[in-house]
Amino acid sequence: VATVFVDHYSRLGYVHIQRDTTSTETLKAKRAFELYARDSGVRVKHYHADNGRFVDNVWKNALEEDNQGITYCGVNAHWQNGVAERRIRDLKEQTRTMLLHAQHHWPDGVATSLWPYAMRTAGHVFNDAPTLKGDHKDKTPREMFTGMTISAEVRHHHTFGCPVYVTAKSLQQGKSLAVWLARARVGVNLGISPTHARSVALVLSLKTGLVSPQFHVKHDDMFETAGPKL
Repeated sequence: VATVFVDHYSRLGYVHIQRDTTSTETLKAKRAFELYARDSGVRVKHYHADNGRFVDNVWKNALEEDNQGITYCGVNAHWQNGVAERRIRDLKEQTRTMLLHAQHHWPDGVATSLWPYAMRTAGHVFNDAPTLKGDHKDKTPREMFTGMTISAEVRHHHTFGCPVYVTAKSLQQGKSLAVWLARARVGVNLGISPTHARSVALVLSLKTGLVSPQFHVKHDDMFETAGPKL
């Protein structure tokens, strides 16, 4: 499951993947979001949420400890939390679209179990998409949230689930490689790493199932090399 946070001013979103829907896991999501916000110079003072886990004593006690406020939408009145509800719907639709597109082009490489990575990738896209109207036209949610000019760096956004060719470890280290050995291995693109520079991609190994951050890569955004025997 995932908990989604959306800043009402900038519309910046934060997606936190959880093991389950318990209060403990939801509280971990809160801590992760606030750490993310703090790195951008933002302190969270107030939350607006629906009911469910957000009325639990564990959540309320955490708010009290952090001197934060909270308001709720009415029971079965989710439109009163429209900003978050709209973002959740958009994330689900974008995630489904990216997964189906990747599966259509590479059915042997992409599975629906990769949805957490697809949803996080969708979140990155929304945060780097410029606003098209209003006083903040052409600014991205990330820029509005941080108050700094941050280039969207579209060149770092690649098609989710596409083949990625990772340069062999020996070559990355500047060492030589036997002439007949492959210069790269193929993996699955799982989006931009959330804990590295935006030029670092998360790559799923088809042999080991390990997801690792990689910089020395080449993306096949059009799935031209994808196939059942890839």
